[in-house]
Amino acid sequence: MQQRGEFVITAPMNTGTTAYMGRSGVLHVDGIDIVVIENNHEPFDLGCFRSLGIEPTSRRYLLLKSRIHYRAGFKPIAKAIVECDGVGVTTSDYSQFKFEKVERPAYPLDA
Repeated sequence: MQQRGEFVITAPMNTGTTAYMGRSGVLHVDGIDIVVIENNHEPFDLGCFRSLGIEPTSRRYLLLKSRIHYRAGFKPIAKAIVECDGVGVTTSDYSQFKFEKVERPAYPLDA
């Protein structure tokens, strides 16, 4: 069922503002619920699930595609956090890149 993907943020970041995920829905695949949204939105508030009828505190596992900001809303409910480092421009491992024409020292390369 398609929904608007709209909710008021209650997390410590942007509290009270409205988030717009665009057309949103939940795919139910082999006992797994997959949230699909139209607009890019950093998942840092439990509302990204609750607005679609999923109560995140009742789930054993939650998987988020997020770099840092998820901690604002999800760390308080997490028993454990497993971070994955992907290859490409979103990595925090700057040794994967060949930097040319960069004046040194440069933060965070030389931190």
